[in-house]
Amino acid sequence: MQLELCIGKLDSTEKYDRIELKKYLKNINTIKDGPFKNGYNFEYEINKIRNLDEVDKIRVWSSHLDCTDYCLLLFVCNYFGDKNISVVFSEEYNWYATTCAKLNENEINELIKKEHILKEYDIEQYKKEWNQIVKDNKELRYMINGTVKSVDIDYFNKSILNRLEQLGEVNLYTLIADLMGNSIIPFVYYADYIYLYMINSMIDKNLIKKNEKSKKIYRE
Repeated sequence: MQLELCIGKLDSTEKYDRIELKKYLKNINTIKDGPFKNGYNFEYEINKIRNLDEVDKIRVWSSHLDCTDYCLLLFVCNYFGDKNISVVFSEEYNWYATTCAKLNENEINELIKKEHILKEYDIEQYKKEWNQIVKDNKELRYMINGTVKSVDIDYFNKSILNRLEQLGEVNLYTLIADLMGNSIIPFVYYADYIYLYMINSMIDKNLIKKNEKSKKIYRE
């Protein structure tokens, strides 16, 4: 499921609705290899969630190093806690595997041996974590020491501005590539479209300047 739970307020998930993601994803067609390069199909993703009502067992592929993956586990436990839920954490195979997507088929087959069957008290604890995140009512989340931290969308502005100052006048996507390749906080990785949204927001607020002739961006 592509719920992208690391960004956007989460109160709408009670109705299985993440329509507010559109404001973050409106520029996705400009990103060649992004996860939503062909658009984001809300109905398709929401129907996948609703289909969980029809199953008895749910296996979640998660990680203590990736906010989207970890929040998916919390989401499933909160809304489908009456099911038999199991979880596989990618970092239990390789600490550098921040998500299961970084593992190949043979590694996945080994990792599945470490599957955890959740007890009732495990599910209740994950529910509490989820509801606290929703209560925080922030737009952005990341993992730190295995815990979800909720912050405002402009939380990383200063760090992004400092990175841009180091790079000088560059193409917008050069800055995005640098942020993705050299994360501001170790093991905190955001998709390119999230950085694109942050940077465009700073351009709109005149925190980042744009050379209209060269189309490059810079910090004064």
